[in-house]
Amino acid sequence: MTWRVAFRTAITVGWLLLLLPLQTGARCGGVSYEAGGDSGGCETAAVVAAAIVGAVAAAVAAGVVVYRFVAAAKAITDLSVGLATHLPSGGSAGRGGARDLPGHAVDPSELGWRMLSIGDGRSIAGRADDDTWNPLTVTGVGNSVIVDQNSIPHVLGNPNANAMELATWTFLNAGLAARGEAFDPRTRNGSYYFLQNDGAALTGKGWVRTVDGPQVHGTTSDFIKVTFVAGRLACVDSVEASESDPKSRQLNFDEIANTIINKMGPKPRGKMQTQFVVYYARTDHEAATVANRFRGNRNVRVINVATNFDTGEFLSPAHARALAAHQHPRP
Repeated sequence: MTWRVAFRTAITVGWLLLLLPLQTGARCGGVSYEAGGDSGGCETAAVVAAAIVGAVAAAVAAGVVVYRFVAAAKAITDLSVGLATHLPSGGSAGRGGARDLPGHAVDPSELGWRMLSIGDGRSIAGRADDDTWNPLTVTGVGNSVIVDQNSIPHVLGNPNANAMELATWTFLNAGLAARGEAFDPRTRNGSYYFLQNDGAALTGKGWVRTVDGPQVHGTTSDFIKVTFVAGRLACVDSVEASESDPKSRQLNFDEIANTIINKMGPKPRGKMQTQFVVYYARTDHEAATVANRFRGNRNVRVINVATNFDTGEFLSPAHARALAAHQHPRP
């Protein structure tokens, strides 16, 4: 049930319960008079009981409205200030601040904002006249929507990201920085992993035909990897984080492998969620075992943030083509 349906249901129930005392009191009074008794107590009890229940239902409905309004206002504010509010100020450790990025002094949220603020002549294109999305553009409130090469819009930011997702996000961007692949504002080249707000997705799950074959929309993945080449938005790749159940006493590697596969696969078993999966392991043994299951699969990356175990960066076909076109331009 969506919040809109819940809200309408609560409003309807509230009104019905508020009107109930009149009907209940009338019936109760009618029966009591006919019997020659006093109807006052019956009518009063019905009024009080129904009024209390009606007031509670109305309060719940009002609470839903207030919560959604505050959440929407906060999301817009977060995005408009460059995603910086998703991190503690001053680059503090624990949620992906600059102190967590060895050899890289730029706060990851600041780096992402600087990437989006560049523009390339197409960055304010937004929607086309036919209500579709123009590919490879940045638009929305505070540059909050990135449209990929397949004309699929991705909403930035995730105020509800958990500790594992934030640790993975920091590790992925730190890896780009360590290899010299992070976006560089001076050259306007490089990549950056953004948190994605799957709860505010503008397009649902699905597939789209591409020159590389069918590709998921990727609007509900945890991250998107955004790449600029020569100051132009070149490609957008969807990336989902996965982990084992922290409460599980024993790792089930068959279950772990199936979960990873299903995140990328089609229905009925698959979730059609992402192009790539990064698996968050807690020990090197876990990391090595999962990595062995997906040996040779370039769509699965295994990491251990505690030991820097890493099976390697993702490189999508679209990303590879953009780099090749820049290095060897056509005459």
